[in-house]
Amino acid sequence: MTNIFVARLDYGVTQEDLQTAFADYGQVNKVSLAMDRETGKSKGFAFIEMNNDDEAQAAINGLNGSTMSGREIAVKEADKKDDNRPKRDFSAEKKPFSKPSGDAPFRKPAEESTPFSPFPDADSAKGEGRKKSVTPMAKKEKPKTHKMEAYKKSGKQPRYTDFDDDDDDYKY
Repeated sequence: MTNIFVARLDYGVTQEDLQTAFADYGQVNKVSLAMDRETGKSKGFAFIEMNNDDEAQAAINGLNGSTMSGREIAVKEADKKDDNRPKRDFSAEKKPFSKPSGDAPFRKPAEESTPFSPFPDADSAKGEGRKKSVTPMAKKEKPKTHKMEAYKKSGKQPRYTDFDDDDDDYKY
């Protein structure tokens, strides 16, 4: 059984049109026209299954580059989807993360790896090898304060209501 891929189809081509076009070359088992789920319109490609490999090869050679509904179509043997797909493991058992064997750490310590720095004063205690960004008009950063602290400094009262003061007949 041979699976054939047909591309560059006109959006008006139906499965019956493909069935009749490929039936001239041999027996067609299945015609799968790709349709958009939301709109229900054709996506412009299809898959054809034929039993006989010689008939399928004749259909590929005969229909590749031919015109169907005003468009030149491309016909070739479909790639096997089992060959290039990675196998996924859906088992419930999860393997825990394990450290590499031996005494090899995940990372080299900072004192062992010191990169070359073209700027000698760029090395600082915070991060060796990092370059300082020099801007012509460096802005001075304001100290970060919490929003509530700024609200308290403004002298305003906090905005919350207490249901117990005014609404004694209110039931929760």
